[in-house]
Amino acid sequence: MARILDCWELGNGLAYIESMAVGDKLMAKAGHEVHFVGRDLTHAERLFGDRIKYHQAPTPVIPHNQSQLLPNPMTFADVLINLGYGSPGAIAGRVRAWRNLFDLLKPDLVRCAHAPDALLAARGTGMRVLVIGIGFLVPPVSSPLPLLRTWATNANPERMAAREQQVLAGMNQALDLIKAPRIASIGALYAETDERLLFTYPELDDYGPREGVRYVGNFQAGAGEAPVWPAAPGKRIFAYLEPFKPMAGVLQALAASGQSVLVYMPHAPEEMTRPYVSGNLRITSKPLDLNRTAQECDLGVSHGGHNIVGTLLYAGKPQLALPTLFPERITGEKIAALGAGLVTSADPAAFNTQLQRLLQEESFAGQARECAARIAGLSMEAGIKEFLATVERLSKAGPRRA
Repeated sequence: MARILDCWELGNGLAYIESMAVGDKLMAKAGHEVHFVGRDLTHAERLFGDRIKYHQAPTPVIPHNQSQLLPNPMTFADVLINLGYGSPGAIAGRVRAWRNLFDLLKPDLVRCAHAPDALLAARGTGMRVLVIGIGFLVPPVSSPLPLLRTWATNANPERMAAREQQVLAGMNQALDLIKAPRIASIGALYAETDERLLFTYPELDDYGPREGVRYVGNFQAGAGEAPVWPAAPGKRIFAYLEPFKPMAGVLQALAASGQSVLVYMPHAPEEMTRPYVSGNLRITSKPLDLNRTAQECDLGVSHGGHNIVGTLLYAGKPQLALPTLFPERITGEKIAALGAGLVTSADPAAFNTQLQRLLQEESFAGQARECAARIAGLSMEAGIKEFLATVERLSKAGPRRA
């Protein structure tokens, strides 16, 4: 039995802790002692209880002054700056705090999901380190880092490179403080670990298919209710949406399609759902079996979150992305580039135009089916098996040699 420390440091949303909790429970079931160190413990008691010990992570304090943030991050380094990596002194303090946690808990294996400070703190300790995440969270070793905002017309390579060097300098300053080996690039921080498992498909990797990583496919837990579709003719549309200001127009466009529309909207306010209690559109806030829902629908609509996009792609379904966040836009553009979907805004006219294209043009469904055939071998079952085998192998390998 190994002691495993599961580290989550950056990013918001319930999806992070839910997906990590599934992995932690699998590792605990395999006989390991698991400790979860997370950014947000709001749902920790519900997900872990007394089965898995959990701790508060040393996380960045994001500047309250929004003028200090980059309005249009271009690279992974820019993303880090907006998450608190613009100040070398702050990086050093967090890295020291992570190192103190490691000294107290003495893990045999550290699993990191969007936890660059934990990766920095692990350097030079001899501990085995496993990096997991979607492509966006695991940058390539190349420097300068690739442009993520590929649709931007105002990218400045010189300024992007300068900001990247600013982050790198802060990281190396922190490594000097704890007397750990320096890194030559931000990507090297991830590449110089024991393993990088990407829970995605090569087609959805934000940096494109690449060498040196292992793709284990999308992870979407099957828990939840079976979908109940409205009785309406035509195609089945599944929409996974979060409440946001222009939502009324989007719901009206979905209802006006005349198709059988099922909307999963967690925490939806009653005044938003009340007009759609009957007819061809149904809204539910109860968790659904998303794998089954994706298989049963003809078309998916979402904000472009990686897990739901990956689930729909694996099911071979065309999809419409309505991004509200930077990573969602990147994922939506990936689907569009594959010919398996489109990206839209929340403007009702634009949304309806793109929705009608997906309903009427068979080419999108054809491309989605072709993509699904290419990734069929990367099933969730196979991914879980490979993940557990990697954990077992690394936990038995013993400390790294200096």
